[in-house]
Amino acid sequence: MILVTGATGTVGRQTVTQLLATDAEVRAMTRHPDAARLPGNVEVVGGDLFDPSTVALALKGVDAGPELLTQAEQVHTIGDAIGRPVRWEEVPPDAVRDGLAAAFGDASFADHALDTWARFVEEPELVTSTVERITGAPARTFREWASDHAGDFR
Repeated sequence: MILVTGATGTVGRQTVTQLLATDAEVRAMTRHPDAARLPGNVEVVGGDLFDPSTVALALKGVDAGPELLTQAEQVHTIGDAIGRPVRWEEVPPDAVRDGLAAAFGDASFADHALDTWARFVEEPELVTSTVERITGAPARTFREWASDHAGDFR
């Protein structure tokens, strides 16, 4: 099952069409499922990227890829790859909210991003099987990626 977010937009609708042409199982997430007008063999679900709880529901039953790591585990994996300890340090959301809102151009999006990233401290971000389904080759693990990019972190 492949989840396409923004499935009724220009790019999302084209993505759905191309995936269906490969006989992939497609779940389409859209803010307005009743108005989606997608082919009948597409499972249409309601969801909004600004509301993480709806995204979690849309991901039910989507395959989970090579490894699930919290952000702290990712940092420690990078440390292993570069051969020295790397420290995880949380920054209070209020210290970065204004800068993110300016960078994103939307304070609401910055708040949602901060909430989502805060969850990833304790809950690993979902990894899907999309890379393998599309390329035919399994995705690299985070450890492999960190090792390949160790020089970038030194």
